[in-house]
Formats: sequence, structure tokens, C-alpha cells
Amino acid sequence: MIILLLTSAFSSQAQYNISGNVTNEQNEPIPYADIILLNSADSMILRTEVADSSGHYSLVTSGVSHVLLKIIAVGFANKIYAVTDTVNFAIKLDFILAADNHELGAVTVSAQKPLFERKADRIIFNVASSMTAIGGNALDAVKKAPGVIVKQEDNSINLAGKSGVVVLLNGRPLQLTGDDLVSYLQSIPSDDIDRIEVITTPPAQYDAAGNSGLINIVLKKNNRNGFNGDVRAGYEQSVYGTGIGGINFNYRAGKWNLYGSASYTDGAKDIIETVNTYYPTGAALLADAYKKTTRGLQYILGVDYQVHKNGILGVQFTGSDIVRLDNENIKIQNLTLNNPVPDSTVHTNAWQHGKKDDNSLNLNYVWNIDTAGKKLTVNANRLWYTNDKNRQYETRDYYGNFLSPTGVNSMNINTGNQNIHIATAQTDVELPDKLVNVSFGAKASFIDNNSDNGFLYYANGNYINDPAISDNFSYTENVQALYLSLQKTLLKWNFQAGLRGEATQIRSYSISQSLGSNGNYANVFPTAYAGYTFDKDNVLNINFSKRINRPGYADMDPFRLYTTPYSYTEGNLFLRPSYSQNLELNYVWKGRFNFTAFYQFEQNSFGKLFFTDSNSIYVKSANYGNNSSYGITVLAPYNPLPWWNMQVQASGYVQETEYSFYTATAQRYQKPAFYISDGNSFALNRSKTLLAELDMVYESGYLSDLFYRKPDGGVDAGIKSLFLDKKLVISLTANDVLATQRARGTNVVTGQTINDYFDTRNIRLILNYKFGNNKIKEKRERSTGIEGEQSRT
Repeated sequence: MIILLLTSAFSSQAQYNISGNVTNEQNEPIPYADIILLNSADSMILRTEVADSSGHYSLVTSGVSHVLLKIIAVGFANKIYAVTDTVNFAIKLDFILAADNHELGAVTVSAQKPLFERKADRIIFNVASSMTAIGGNALDAVKKAPGVIVKQEDNSINLAGKSGVVVLLNGRPLQLTGDDLVSYLQSIPSDDIDRIEVITTPPAQYDAAGNSGLINIVLKKNNRNGFNGDVRAGYEQSVYGTGIGGINFNYRAGKWNLYGSASYTDGAKDIIETVNTYYPTGAALLADAYKKTTRGLQYILGVDYQVHKNGILGVQFTGSDIVRLDNENIKIQNLTLNNPVPDSTVHTNAWQHGKKDDNSLNLNYVWNIDTAGKKLTVNANRLWYTNDKNRQYETRDYYGNFLSPTGVNSMNINTGNQNIHIATAQTDVELPDKLVNVSFGAKASFIDNNSDNGFLYYANGNYINDPAISDNFSYTENVQALYLSLQKTLLKWNFQAGLRGEATQIRSYSISQSLGSNGNYANVFPTAYAGYTFDKDNVLNINFSKRINRPGYADMDPFRLYTTPYSYTEGNLFLRPSYSQNLELNYVWKGRFNFTAFYQFEQNSFGKLFFTDSNSIYVKSANYGNNSSYGITVLAPYNPLPWWNMQVQASGYVQETEYSFYTATAQRYQKPAFYISDGNSFALNRSKTLLAELDMVYESGYLSDLFYRKPDGGVDAGIKSLFLDKKLVISLTANDVLATQRARGTNVVTGQTINDYFDTRNIRLILNYKFGNNKIKEKRERSTGIEGEQSRT
């Protein structure tokens, strides 16, 4: 079959591969220049490409007779070149652009990047081509990226039908998760985002962690010296209010570039979580209503220095300080069979104070070896993470529904201190060549986690430590990785293959349980891509990848964290990673409409499972079985009217779970599901200074771990106004207008039900002002190579 395909490819019309590098007069690479192929007769656009972060570009065309190449980059004079080499199929063309120091008059833009682009291993959402980019934030933009779903219940970011996504910023890991990640994304103006890359099958140079792949947020870059930035302030009102503030700045002079950012939020949410547990003789109904107050500060400070003509050395410090205060009111009602009136009630009041500090230091060196695109990148990282918590709670038992006290009271304190130290070193080499493009590299990571958790009970006027429950848990993990990736364009075909090998050594120990776990294992993670371009309107891609999903450090801590004397959560010392295999077939029609068929199989899946015993309800992390999902996703951007942009996404899929954790024989559950979203942006005047948005999302009932989840959805609306030559943006948005974003479901094994609401309906007012020279060169992109380790904290 392969021979027949290759024979067909060679017999079809010849394909020319034009590639090269775009640099300035100082031989520095110019990233993300637009490469436009024009018909020399009528200047009609035949094809467009964008150079990568190192200034390298590659463009495939069926012919080079009577064509022009036009190179466009912000801050530089355009260059037009007539292609004259019609003999060689691989044409090497480098371009040196001169700085454009002239003031621009009125400019009419006749073309821009398409809203969505499909590559072999990813789909690109060009945020800069969308009205979403004006006055919003990075979280708003991520929600509009193809197939991305943000779950309100735990602020996780997933893909339709899949889970386990790692989020990057400029190829650099965001070490935040959950609430902290969402708060940070909300601090980044979407005006500063160039594109969002949804990498469903990451190449071998990326860590193998993350079942569903990566989401890479790439910020804009310009090329002039000077100083600029933006400052923002806002207020969000749900049940309680939240204040929002932040600042970004960038200063470039000569060989130096200094940049930084800071964001701060201070506010609260009113959250209600319920779990109903059913027994043969009755039921236990647990309701937890609490006020969650969060004060968070995230900041980045970095400096780059051009040590020689083609080399840049940079240092970057990233920090996050989060303070969380919870005030809980928990009620457990116990009912006997066929009796709607509780026979007893347990009431718990709790107060929790927590503080998380997350700091990392990155040393980065990039050497652009030559103008052909050869490049060496070196990263060294050090991370320090602490999480201190103190939770005090008081419980009283009653007969009936608060009728009379039983006299059974208890007062307890949970204390927790988690310290994580991570060190990584990584080097990457890129060697493009006419025969084949080669990239290879190595990485080593060293992780040391120590958790000291205490349980105290009140007796005789003092709090006394209980050594049977208190615990010190230590965990170390070392990983060594090597990878090799090859890429080749052959006529209408584009091939890429990679192999990543990772060796892992783990050691863990629990003092209270006197249990330890040691393990050494090695895995290989292959990736393969093949693409065929029938013509400019029809492109077909197929890709495959194998991935690993390692559990978070807290998920492996066996300490029992009691929320009441009758309910607790605990980790699992013997939790092991899961492995997934991903296969995708993608078809792109007219460069806009994307159709993707996917299949994912996850082996040794793990999650938080519900259990009951004689007097407690508890949640424990465990490897429970295998998951699989398969389906079709459609992406269709559309312009019903010139002032109306619409993007419709739809996905239909089937999820299957096979488990043998609760029972001696394997059990299988299957559920079909679908997801649909409709995002609309409106320009309400010709100058596009008054904008509106309306977004609608609906997800049918679906299977998540061992829960049948009920349908979920929401409606968001907003309006934005631009003032002072578009430097000032005022936006007013209403999120989850109908308050329908709720987590509801039933456990397929135990019959437990959940019904949670996370105070997602709110109104938000944001003011964002840009200052300084907006045409300067911003901080360079870098990949620190610590995404997998940081995300697990």
C-alpha cells in the first residue's frame, strides 16, 4: 500500500519546497515573519506561511514559475523576491530585512492570517485575527480554542472527550493548576496573544506527560527598542466581590532586554457541594456550603542579554503567592429506609487557612548556529514549592433534624506542610537539512517531595497529636530522557517521526504506616505524522502518539485528611502512572473547515474514587481500570455578515470505562456523548471600537471516571469599548448568565450522587490601558522544559 501511495505521489505534479531564514541586518533572527506566495501576474495570494520563533520558514507549492515571495515583519521594510530557480525541487532562500524607521500613514490591510490553521501535530487558533483579542484575557481566549473545555468544578482544562492537558506559555510551563492557573490566565490580556496552539499529539521533543497533549499560548512579538506595557484593574461580582489588578512591562535597549509582570486578585466565592450516599438500610446526605476567599499574587521578572552575534543568555524568575481562607458549614443527615425525616444529624463548622508559595528560576541559552536554522537550546531550572495549611473544625451530633444534642462533640485540627524541590536540565539541538530535518536532545529531572501532616484532637483543655493518623510522607523521583525526531517533505507528502525514551526511578515512604514503595521503569514514546496535500483546498493528516500521565504528588500521600469525623480523603502510596495511545485522522477543506476523527485508549487509569464503611464516607485515589474514547470533531469558522464572526465547534464521541477495582470480575460501562459550542463576535461600528460577544456551550451527559455526569452548559455575553486610539479598553462581561454550569452525576458502582455549584455566575468589569511604545521588541519566547514536573505540584 505504501509503495502504491509513493508511486502515485511521484507521478503527480511536482512539488517545490522553498525554505530559509529571515534575519535583520545584525544577523538576528526575525520570528513570525509572514511569508506570502503571490502570482506575479495579478498579485493574487497563492499561499501564506509564518516563520517560527527562530526565523525559519518552509513553504510547499506545486509550481514556482511566475511567482513572487513577499516577506512582511512588523518594524521592517517589506521585501519582494521573484523566484527564478525552476530546476531544483528544494529551494533555499534567506532574507535580510532592513529596519523601517518611517512613520506609517493610513494603511489598508487586505489580508490577515486565517482564524484557524491546521498543522501535522496541532491546530492553531490565531487570536490576533479574532475580535476576542480585544479587551479580554487569556482564559477567555483559551475557552474559544478548538475543542477546549474549561470545567468549572475544578477549573481543569480538557479537550472534548479527553482529559489530561498541560498548559504552556510561550513554550514555557505554567506550574499552576486549578484556581491558581485560572487566576493567572485571567491576568494576561488577550490583546497580547498572537496564537494558541492545541497540540493533540506533541512531537518527541516535548515531555511525554499529559494524556491529551498540550495547549501552548504564544504572545505577540515586535522588533523595536524602547519601553512599553499595560496596566489593568477590574471588579467581579458573584455572590461576593473580587478585585483584580495587574501590570506588564518590557524594556529593550541594545543587547539588553528586561521584562516583568505582576497580577493580583482578592475575592471570595460561595460554593455548595453535596454528596448523597445510599445504603440498603438508608442514606447519608452530606451538604458542604462554604465561603472560599483567595488572595493571589503572581509575578515574573526576567532579563535577556545577547552574549554574541547569534547567542542569547537569559534568566527568569517566576513566583506565585496564594493565600486561601475557607469558612465551612457541613451537615450530614442520616436517614433510615423509607423515612424522609432524618433520625440523626451531624453538624461541623470549619475554618481553614492556607498559604502556597511557588517559585522557580530558569537559566536559558539559545545559539542560532547559522542562517540555515541550526540551533542549540540549553535550559536549567530550579523550583521551590511550599504549601502550608491549618484547618480547625468543631462537630456536634444531634438526634433527628437538629432536635436535641446527643452530647457527642469533637474538636480537631489538621495541619499540613508540603515542600517540593525540583531541578531539571535540558538541551535541544535542531539540524535542518535538504535531505532530512533532524532534532534531538536530552533531559534529566530530580524531584524531592516531603509532606508533614498532623491530626490533633481536643482533650483535657489541650490539642493532642494523634500519631496513628499523623504522618510524614517522602517521595523522590528521578527521570532521564533522550529523544530523536526526523522530518521530511517529499512532493505532496510531509512525514515526521520521533522516539522519546524515559527512564524513571521512584522512592516513597510513609512513617505512620511503615510502608515504602520503590520502583524503576523505562518506557519509549513513539510519535508519527503523515500529511498529504491534494491541492490548496484539500489536506489530509494522520498522526499517532503514546503518552504518560503521572499522578500528582498529593495524590500519592496516604495521609487521611478528615473534613468531619465521618468523612475524609486520602492518597495512595502505590498509585502508578497511566499510559495512553492516541490516533487522529484530520481533513482540512478550503483551509477553514476541520474534520477530525480520534481514538484514545488509556491503560491503568487513576482517579478519586468514593467509598463507604460502617461509619464513614471517604474518597481515595486509586488505579481503577482502563478508559477509551473515540469520536468525530468538526470546527467551522463562519462570517454570516461582514461585522459578525462565528465559530461553531461540535464533537460526538463515545466513552468507555472498564474496571475491576470494586468487583472480582471486570465490568464495562459505555456512554455516547456530544459537545457543541457557538462563539459569536460582533463589531457594532465601522471603526471596531464598540464590540460585543455572545458564547453558548452545551455538553450532553458523559462518563467521567466512574460517574455518569448530567448535561452541563452555559451562556456568556459581553461588550467592549475602545478609547484613546485603542489604548484604553473597557469591557463588561456576564458569565454563566443562566447559572447552569453545575457538576451533577451518579456513581455507576456505588450509586452516590453529587450536585455541586461553584458560584460561576458573575458580572466582571475590566479596564486595561497600554502605555509606552507599542512597537518595541517584547520578551523572547523560551521553553524552560519543566512543564510536567511543575504541573504536578
